[in-house]
Amino acid sequence: MKKIRLMILVCLTQYSAISQVTLNLIVNPNPPARLAEWSARPGIITLIVTNIGASKTLQINSILSDASGVVAAATIAGRPRLITIQSGITVLQASDVVPLNVMQFGASYYGSFLKTGKLPQGSYQLCVRLDSAGITQATTQTQCRGINLVGLQLPFLLTPMNEQVLPARSAQNAIIFRWSNALRSGTDQPVYHVEVYEILAGQQPVQAMRSNMPLLNASVTGTTQYTWRPQLLFNDNLVHRFIWTIRTTDSQGNLIAITDGSPEGRSEPKEFSVESEQATERRKIETIIMIVAPEERQKMEDLILALPALEKRKFTDLLNYAGLSKNKKKKYITEIMQADPGKRIELINKWVNDLQPSKRKKAELTGVDST
Repeated sequence: MKKIRLMILVCLTQYSAISQVTLNLIVNPNPPARLAEWSARPGIITLIVTNIGASKTLQINSILSDASGVVAAATIAGRPRLITIQSGITVLQASDVVPLNVMQFGASYYGSFLKTGKLPQGSYQLCVRLDSAGITQATTQTQCRGINLVGLQLPFLLTPMNEQVLPARSAQNAIIFRWSNALRSGTDQPVYHVEVYEILAGQQPVQAMRSNMPLLNASVTGTTQYTWRPQLLFNDNLVHRFIWTIRTTDSQGNLIAITDGSPEGRSEPKEFSVESEQATERRKIETIIMIVAPEERQKMEDLILALPALEKRKFTDLLNYAGLSKNKKKKYITEIMQADPGKRIELINKWVNDLQPSKRKKAELTGVDST
């Protein structure tokens, strides 16, 4: 009988303690991915403690679990975070509720946090209760709230497109870079750093980005385009090759890593080149003459150079940009080499007019005067 009375007394005492302190846990369901930012920003996690009894010292017990119930992080039992709760209402923030310096991370999450300061994207549940100081005896009911960590999608580079050739005349004045928005969690506006590197002779594109100093390193906020005025010499009959990328940071300058742990926050780079009109013409002609047999190449080159300027551009654009099959290109080359000089212009205009509108547009032959 005495044991029963003692058990009832303990239960009543514990219920009394629990009923004196109540919790209201408020969380931002889509907080920033970097856990350190939870403490740096007010309102990410707020714990409202209502105490109708006397002042007391309690310890916070917090557990962050993934959707499968696996513990991602939890307060360390041997290193409690003690909080003095006065009578009335006490408001605690993330630095008290999720104190990273006394949190222990699960084995499958520790590496990700150590490398990036983040947890993998996914759904999590944060559960918090207050225990009596020094012992694991609940003083409050446990409060749980859901959290969704959204993985960042880095910007996609739009223009210049990969391997796009820009005319030197316009690139000399301005090159416009465009990219997509970074899809991110939280409300922090990303900062885009536009980087352009020149690919020197004998260099691989990625090697140029790793080894060379950037020709352009501009920071952009609130827009997804940037106009570069390079002030470089492009009209020198050479092909100038470049590689560009976007490095994305937060407003504090921290590199934004994607959720697989990539530490650089860089979008997939793309190459482009700048050519003078003479260099572009030379490249297009060389591409064509490499289709014919070696002994016929000089004859083919002389034939192209002898064409009037408009038909020369039509013919070289047709064979370079219209998406023709290799057999089709060989057929046109054979026909124009065998045709009388006076018939070659007529043949070229016929081939252009026979193109499907989509291919004609691709070859930039739409609207070309064929007379």
